Amino acid sequence: MTIRRRIGRPDLRRLGSLLGALLLAAGVATVPATTALASTEQAAASTGAAVAAGGPARGCALPGVGGVPADDHRKGWWGDEGRETDWERFVRPAGKVRAVMLFVDFPNARAEDNAAPYDTTAAYQDFLAPAADWFRTSSSGKLDLRIDAAPKWYRMPLADSEYGIARTMPLRTQTRYIRQAVELADADVDFSDYDLVYVVPSRNAVNIALSPAYVNLSDDRITADGTWVNHGVSFGRDMWSWGFKIMVHETGHTFGLPDLYFEPGETHAAVRGWDLMGNIGGRQPDFLAWHKLKLGWLRDGQIDCVTKPGTTRHRIRPVERAGGGKAVVVRTGETSAYVIESRRAIGHDTEACSSGVLVYSIDSTSRSGQAPVRIIDGSPGSTPTAACHDLDLATLETGAVPALTLPDGTTVEVIRQSDKSDTVVVTKRQ
Repeated sequence: MTIRRRIGRPDLRRLGSLLGALLLAAGVATVPATTALASTEQAAASTGAAVAAGGPARGCALPGVGGVPADDHRKGWWGDEGRETDWERFVRPAGKVRAVMLFVDFPNARAEDNAAPYDTTAAYQDFLAPAADWFRTSSSGKLDLRIDAAPKWYRMPLADSEYGIARTMPLRTQTRYIRQAVELADADVDFSDYDLVYVVPSRNAVNIALSPAYVNLSDDRITADGTWVNHGVSFGRDMWSWGFKIMVHETGHTFGLPDLYFEPGETHAAVRGWDLMGNIGGRQPDFLAWHKLKLGWLRDGQIDCVTKPGTTRHRIRPVERAGGGKAVVVRTGETSAYVIESRRAIGHDTEACSSGVLVYSIDSTSRSGQAPVRIIDGSPGSTPTAACHDLDLATLETGAVPALTLPDGTTVEVIRQSDKSDTVVVTKRQ
């Protein structure tokens, strides 16, 4: 594939974000008002609970942590579970998002020394390419990730061991590595055309072990072709064990999503295999409804927001399918809520350990790697298997465990279930 240079083309995506911010500052509405009122059937069943007009943008819009990291910790730039995402800080995953893939080898790990087909760039591109279709399906067509590849190897100036790519590396270490790759490719690539840069090393570069996301709005940023190179992923050998979903997970960080696991701690104890922002290899990897809302793939009108005590009834459709109401958010505090959503063994979740109604808590003050989302086990005592752990079996089902009482006294009961939807009754106590 030929990558043509088009120097000086305006970055319309960033201009649009800036214009939107200026309009908001001036008090001008940039999107039409929506409502998350329950349907007629749901409203008739309500007995005092407030189902907020205006949807999560009002009643359930949890604030995020935000702020500029105080140190050089690279994960400090990653997102949180706040409802609103700063699209000046992250890449907006809507419409066409363009990425360029660069292939690098090293004096001590030359690409031509790999056995075929890994001596050519095509094998690496083909290995990661399914990520684009994964995003297209999960977003119901709202995201079109276009990946161009510079089809040649760029020889890095140092041995792979000298770049210090490690889990504990600071942001400046990753920046140096990506900067050198960008400088080597700059004669062939017009970086002003791209939102993301993917750096893929030769398979025999054993000292490039990890595949971390790259988000950098610090004072030490990369520039090329009159634009900032702020977002991307530097891949490593772990991509060969995780598969293409490592690209989905790490690109998710550039869209503002946090890690859902514990670091340090029992890594996957909070969400197990739900949402690949936790366990990339989980059996229910599609994004949670809250994440799809944050990403702009769901509308506020597809979410019911419960803010006051009382009982309400809601019909929700599986997050794996397009259209319909998707979740109920029960606000429990300034920065906390429960989310109730419907999951089925379809789409990306065909190997799901369980299906039905999934309930989880959100703490928007917890940062990436601090378990900001925690699955509530709706069926404790289920028998785990080698592939399906405790929380993988956490859903509520009418024929098994249909109801759950949450720590604050809120109850969730599934009263009707089909392959297309779940009907739940929520009673908020306080």
